[in-house]
Amino acid sequence: MKNTQSILMKEIHKLVSDPSRTEDEKADAIAKKIYAMMPDEVFDNNKSSYNFSDIWDRFSSETRADINRSIRFFTEMDSIDIALFLMIRNVEREMAHHFFEPYQSSNIFNKVKGTLCTKKKYLKTHEALSNNMNHPTMGNIPFIGRALQETAALEASPVINAFSKFLKNSRIPFCEICKSIDTYRVGVNKNKIVEIRNIFAHGNDDKNNTYDKSSYMDVSKFLYEPPIRILFRIIIYSKLKS
Repeated sequence: MKNTQSILMKEIHKLVSDPSRTEDEKADAIAKKIYAMMPDEVFDNNKSSYNFSDIWDRFSSETRADINRSIRFFTEMDSIDIALFLMIRNVEREMAHHFFEPYQSSNIFNKVKGTLCTKKKYLKTHEALSNNMNHPTMGNIPFIGRALQETAALEASPVINAFSKFLKNSRIPFCEICKSIDTYRVGVNKNKIVEIRNIFAHGNDDKNNTYDKSSYMDVSKFLYEPPIRILFRIIIYSKLKS
């Protein structure tokens, strides 16, 4: 296992050093490399140990596998950076699965698809919600939450406006989830969640001074424990049809 970990870290270093890739492309490539070298079957899938069996089956199979992977990387290999990356990727994936994908396959989205945004301030948010080939990233999510609460954004972008209507009673909880993702701080350096993800994707040489066990525990609390329990809240207010 240690030899596999050493090879994996070398492969990750190559990916983060690739100047031709964006942060999101690096994140995707890193995840694929982890999945290829650390397949599901090497991990224990005993869901009862995680104390959220009531929502476990509503996570995507990829997220369930990543939860197991992240625990293994942390407890057995002391690879805090990879464990954190996998946990944060779960939030990004489940936000897409429960909110963005249902919206982009809805009738209300089809009616506004291809429309223009009239204000530059909201253009990136408009484009992130419009692109059904690539769902909004962690970096987009806080801006989407803020835009949904601004009249100017709803007036400038038919796509943002339609998403607000699509969410219905889940709109306010969705905005609160976005705010939590934006404002929660991790570890001794009090990094944002999206900063932790980007530091890993950048291959920052100083990352060992950024990641520590407190970072892992902070992200675990963010995902699973009251009062935030972000994964629980995503499931509770999901727009995915059962």
